[in-house]
Amino acid sequence: MLIISARAFTVGFNKGELVTTGIFSVVRNPIYAAWILFILPGIMMFFHSWPMLATSLVTYVIFKAFVKEEEQYLEKTFGQAYLDYKSKVNELFPFPKFRRQS
Repeated sequence: MLIISARAFTVGFNKGELVTTGIFSVVRNPIYAAWILFILPGIMMFFHSWPMLATSLVTYVIFKAFVKEEEQYLEKTFGQAYLDYKSKVNELFPFPKFRRQS
């Protein structure tokens, strides 16, 4: 997940394009998701270190702080296309978005 998303991001960034396909159609931030949901918990399980699980929580809090700046950049750069993408795809967790019926 990390390698696929990093490659797709790099290709899209070099072309000046908003990447919304592949893994980016499931989560908006798959590189962060890979670390928070898979890599850090995997390290925790490998070393049998339950306190290491806190690393994922701390990383998530840091992610929430830094992602705001990235989203502002994407909104400014891609405008409505990014806002539409943002409304359809979850930020970090690959779960379907549930909408309340009005």
